[in-house]
Amino acid sequence: VHLHVHSESSLLDGLESPKDLIEKAKELNMDSLALTDHGTMRGLLNFYFTAKKNNINPILGQEFYYYPDRTEKNPEKRFYHSTILIKNEIGWKNCINLTTEANVSGFYYKPRIDEELLNEYNEGLIMGSGCMNSIINYHIMKGEDKKAKEELDKFVGIFGDDFFIELTTTEDTWQK
Repeated sequence: VHLHVHSESSLLDGLESPKDLIEKAKELNMDSLALTDHGTMRGLLNFYFTAKKNNINPILGQEFYYYPDRTEKNPEKRFYHSTILIKNEIGWKNCINLTTEANVSGFYYKPRIDEELLNEYNEGLIMGSGCMNSIINYHIMKGEDKKAKEELDKFVGIFGDDFFIELTTTEDTWQK
């Protein structure tokens, strides 16, 4: 099951409509598929109803932009990707709250969340460690294993058994 999928709602990253994603999932005999667009829940309802209509289990979520202090406005600082999946109705409401706060109080080039928001709105959600642009992987790639472990421990502290390490492949892997 693909748990980290972007649609046309992820500008400059996803190309397919939710309908096209579901058709491809059916073609590949998949019974479930997630949609985790960047910084938006815009395509989730269309994805949900299209998946249900086609007997595909829809897994809803978002790839949030994470920054340690969402209110800081410093163009020299980067933001990081964090995958969040919705488990239930409480999680749906909390994903809406995170999305709203990211846009209202955390917007700086992108809608950002931080540890404070994750502590407040984590119930009913599952968090993945993120793609290569996550804060954990950023520290690993810089050889900062202690900082990577601190970030990992922080997210495990917030999400407990609902925190998972994401395994992904790079484009180079597909070419070999």
